[in-house]
Amino acid sequence: MSKDHHSGSNKSDYNNSNNNILPKSTDHCKIFFEGINKYTYKKKISTKEVLLKKGEICNKVYIILKGAVKQYSYDKYNNEELNKFYRKSSIASNMDSFLNQTISETTLEAVAGSLLQVLDRRDYQQLMKDSPEMKNKFTECIIYHDRKRKNDSDYLLLMALYKKLRV
Repeated sequence: MSKDHHSGSNKSDYNNSNNNILPKSTDHCKIFFEGINKYTYKKKISTKEVLLKKGEICNKVYIILKGAVKQYSYDKYNNEELNKFYRKSSIASNMDSFLNQTISETTLEAVAGSLLQVLDRRDYQQLMKDSPEMKNKFTECIIYHDRKRKNDSDYLLLMALYKKLRV
């Protein structure tokens, strides 16, 4: 049983229950989610907690175990523009910033109190070193989740409702 080097909790607690949070997806996503357990840690966040600010370089990928996270930017009139809405079993991050280590043009913020599984950049790099085949699984899983989100009617309704409530 390995210790979580970030919080001191036992990783096996997550491993024993990961079948409950794995997204209903293709095999490459299941392999990816199972393969990253020893490289991640859990984090509880509160409503409106900012995970990434515009102008920072993204160094984390978040898997939403419970709750919701939004990704947004501001238009020229300083109005919030919602880019993405992540909910349970989604992968939240600014992937361009994370993978290319470029400045983020968006902000990630919790919409509700949430429980996240976090993959830090340094742990991602170690994972890629330890298991190079995971890079393709990671990419395929990100693409799968992005397509799934775009075609999910519940997601589209949540986006519309959120935008309506913000006005």
